[in-house]
Amino acid sequence: QLGYQPLGVKLELPEYLGEWYGQDLQVSQKERDTLGTDTEFARKSYTNGRGDTITASIVLAGDDMMTGIHRPERCFNAQGWNLGDHSRRSLHVGDWGRLPVTRMCNNKINEFDPKNPRRIESIAYYWLIGHTDVTASHEARVIQDSRDRLVRGYNQRWAMVTIVAEITEGTSKFGRDER
Repeated sequence: QLGYQPLGVKLELPEYLGEWYGQDLQVSQKERDTLGTDTEFARKSYTNGRGDTITASIVLAGDDMMTGIHRPERCFNAQGWNLGDHSRRSLHVGDWGRLPVTRMCNNKINEFDPKNPRRIESIAYYWLIGHTDVTASHEARVIQDSRDRLVRGYNQRWAMVTIVAEITEGTSKFGRDER
Protein backbone atom coordinates (compact mmCIF):
# COMPACT_ATOMS: atom_id res chain seq x y z
CA GLN A 1 0.00 0.00 0.00
CA LEU A 2 1.43 3.35 -1.07
CA GLY A 3 1.32 6.32 1.24
CA TYR A 4 -0.11 9.61 0.03
CA GLN A 5 1.84 12.82 0.25
CA PRO A 6 -0.09 15.99 1.14
CA LEU A 7 -1.65 17.57 -1.93
CA GLY A 8 0.45 20.11 -3.82
CA VAL A 9 -2.64 22.02 -4.93
CA LYS A 10 -6.02 23.00 -3.48
CA LEU A 11 -8.83 21.41 -5.44
CA GLU A 12 -10.79 24.64 -5.71
CA LEU A 13 -10.90 27.57 -8.05
CA PRO A 14 -11.69 31.10 -6.82
CA GLU A 15 -15.00 32.74 -7.64
CA TYR A 16 -13.23 35.93 -8.77
CA LEU A 17 -9.84 36.57 -10.37
CA GLY A 18 -9.49 40.33 -10.73
CA GLU A 19 -12.15 41.37 -13.26
CA TRP A 20 -13.00 37.74 -14.08
CA TYR A 21 -16.08 36.08 -12.55
CA GLY A 22 -16.14 32.28 -12.40
CA GLN A 23 -19.03 29.86 -12.65
CA ASP A 24 -18.71 26.15 -11.95
CA LEU A 25 -18.80 23.85 -14.95
CA GLN A 26 -19.97 20.26 -14.83
CA VAL A 27 -17.55 17.46 -15.62
CA SER A 28 -19.00 15.13 -18.25
CA GLN A 29 -19.89 11.54 -17.47
CA LYS A 30 -17.55 10.49 -20.29
CA GLU A 31 -14.65 12.19 -18.47
CA ARG A 32 -15.63 10.51 -15.20
CA ASP A 33 -15.89 7.11 -16.91
CA THR A 34 -12.53 7.52 -18.67
CA LEU A 35 -10.58 8.51 -15.58
CA GLY A 36 -10.18 6.59 -12.33
CA THR A 37 -13.10 6.49 -9.92
CA ASP A 38 -11.03 8.33 -7.30
CA THR A 39 -10.12 11.15 -9.71
CA GLU A 40 -11.38 14.55 -8.49
CA PHE A 41 -12.20 17.71 -10.47
CA ALA A 42 -12.62 21.47 -10.21
CA ARG A 43 -13.67 23.45 -13.28
CA LYS A 44 -14.90 26.99 -13.86
CA SER A 45 -15.67 29.22 -16.79
CA TYR A 46 -14.49 32.78 -16.17
CA THR A 47 -15.94 35.80 -17.99
CA ASN A 48 -15.09 39.48 -17.86
CA GLY A 49 -17.06 42.63 -18.65
CA ARG A 50 -16.10 42.43 -22.34
CA GLY A 51 -17.62 38.97 -22.77
CA ASP A 52 -14.29 37.14 -22.95
CA THR A 53 -14.25 33.61 -21.57
CA ILE A 54 -11.47 31.48 -20.09
CA THR A 55 -11.93 27.92 -18.83
CA ALA A 56 -9.83 26.69 -15.92
CA SER A 57 -9.68 23.05 -14.81
CA ILE A 58 -7.92 21.03 -12.17
CA VAL A 59 -7.92 17.24 -12.46
CA LEU A 60 -6.54 15.52 -9.36
CA ALA A 61 -5.43 11.92 -9.86
CA GLY A 62 -6.25 9.22 -7.38
CA ASP A 63 -4.22 6.09 -6.72
CA ASP A 64 -4.28 4.48 -10.19
CA MET A 65 -1.48 6.01 -12.24
CA MET A 66 -2.88 4.52 -15.48
CA THR A 67 -6.33 6.14 -15.28
CA GLY A 68 -5.82 9.11 -12.95
CA ILE A 69 -4.56 11.63 -15.50
CA HIS A 70 -3.06 11.28 -18.94
CA ARG A 71 -1.50 13.37 -21.68
CA PRO A 72 -3.65 16.49 -22.09
CA GLU A 73 -3.38 16.12 -25.85
CA ARG A 74 -5.69 13.08 -25.56
CA CYS A 75 -8.33 15.20 -23.85
CA PHE A 76 -8.19 17.97 -26.42
CA ASN A 77 -8.37 15.45 -29.26
CA ALA A 78 -11.36 13.72 -27.63
CA GLN A 79 -13.11 17.11 -27.40
CA GLY A 80 -12.74 17.57 -31.17
CA TRP A 81 -9.72 19.88 -31.17
CA ASN A 82 -7.04 19.49 -33.83
CA LEU A 83 -3.68 19.86 -32.16
CA GLY A 84 -1.44 22.58 -33.50
CA ASP A 85 1.88 23.97 -32.39
CA HIS A 86 2.97 23.45 -28.83
CA SER A 87 5.94 24.68 -26.86
CA ARG A 88 7.30 24.69 -23.35
CA ARG A 89 7.49 28.01 -21.55
CA SER A 90 8.28 29.44 -18.18
CA LEU A 91 5.87 32.10 -16.91
CA HIS A 92 6.54 34.54 -14.10
CA VAL A 93 3.83 34.14 -11.44
CA GLY A 94 4.08 36.94 -8.88
CA ASP A 95 5.81 36.03 -5.63
CA TRP A 96 5.68 32.31 -6.47
CA GLY A 97 8.40 32.60 -9.13
CA ARG A 98 8.68 30.78 -12.45
CA LEU A 99 6.01 28.27 -13.54
CA PRO A 100 6.88 25.73 -16.25
CA VAL A 101 3.95 25.32 -18.68
CA THR A 102 3.15 23.78 -22.03
CA ARG A 103 1.40 26.12 -24.46
CA MET A 104 -0.81 24.61 -27.17
CA CYS A 105 -2.49 26.23 -30.17
CA ASN A 106 -5.54 24.17 -31.23
CA ASN A 107 -8.41 24.52 -33.68
CA LYS A 108 -11.67 22.89 -34.67
CA ILE A 109 -14.67 23.51 -36.88
CA ASN A 110 -17.71 25.02 -35.17
CA GLU A 111 -20.44 22.35 -35.13
CA PHE A 112 -23.16 24.56 -33.62
CA ASP A 113 -24.32 26.01 -36.96
CA PRO A 114 -24.00 23.45 -39.80
CA LYS A 115 -25.07 26.09 -42.36
CA ASN A 116 -22.23 28.39 -41.30
CA PRO A 117 -19.24 26.30 -40.21
CA ARG A 118 -16.24 28.27 -39.07
CA ARG A 119 -12.85 27.51 -37.67
CA ILE A 120 -12.37 28.13 -33.95
CA GLU A 121 -8.90 28.55 -32.53
CA SER A 122 -7.78 28.34 -28.92
CA ILE A 123 -4.72 28.77 -26.78
CA ALA A 124 -4.26 26.34 -23.90
CA TYR A 125 -1.70 26.24 -21.13
CA TYR A 126 -1.19 23.26 -18.86
CA TRP A 127 1.13 22.13 -16.10
CA LEU A 128 1.25 19.28 -13.60
CA ILE A 129 1.63 19.67 -9.84
CA GLY A 130 2.68 17.02 -7.34
CA HIS A 131 3.51 17.35 -3.66
CA THR A 132 7.14 18.28 -4.32
CA ASP A 133 7.36 18.69 -8.11
CA VAL A 134 5.89 20.93 -10.80
CA THR A 135 6.43 20.16 -14.48
CA ALA A 136 5.14 21.15 -17.90
CA SER A 137 5.75 17.65 -19.26
CA HIS A 138 3.47 14.65 -18.96
CA GLU A 139 6.45 12.41 -19.67
CA ALA A 140 8.44 13.98 -16.81
CA ARG A 141 5.44 13.49 -14.51
CA VAL A 142 5.25 9.79 -15.40
CA ILE A 143 8.96 9.35 -14.69
CA GLN A 144 8.75 11.22 -11.37
CA ASP A 145 5.58 9.36 -10.38
CA SER A 146 7.15 5.97 -11.17
CA ARG A 147 10.28 6.93 -9.21
CA ASP A 148 8.25 8.00 -6.19
CA ARG A 149 6.09 4.88 -6.20
CA LEU A 150 8.94 2.41 -6.73
CA VAL A 151 11.82 3.99 -4.83
CA ARG A 152 10.17 6.18 -2.20
CA GLY A 153 6.92 4.27 -1.64
CA TYR A 154 4.50 7.14 -1.99
CA ASN A 155 2.04 8.73 -4.40
CA GLN A 156 2.25 12.50 -4.94
CA ARG A 157 -1.37 12.59 -6.19
CA TRP A 158 -0.56 14.65 -9.25
CA ALA A 159 -2.93 17.36 -10.45
CA MET A 160 -3.13 18.68 -14.00
CA VAL A 161 -4.13 22.33 -14.36
CA THR A 162 -5.35 23.65 -17.72
CA ILE A 163 -6.30 27.16 -18.78
CA VAL A 164 -8.01 27.52 -22.18
CA ALA A 165 -9.17 30.60 -24.10
CA GLU A 166 -10.64 30.82 -27.58
CA ILE A 167 -9.26 33.36 -30.01
CA THR A 168 -12.31 35.45 -30.82
CA GLU A 169 -10.85 37.97 -33.28
CA GLY A 170 -13.15 38.09 -36.30
CA THR A 171 -15.92 36.15 -34.56
CA SER A 172 -17.18 38.69 -32.04
CA LYS A 173 -17.46 42.47 -31.89
CA PHE A 174 -14.60 42.95 -29.44
CA GLY A 175 -12.74 39.75 -30.36
CA ARG A 176 -9.30 38.99 -29.00
CA ASP A 177 -6.29 37.93 -31.00
CA GLU A 178 -3.68 35.44 -29.86
CA ARG A 179 -1.67 38.09 -28.08
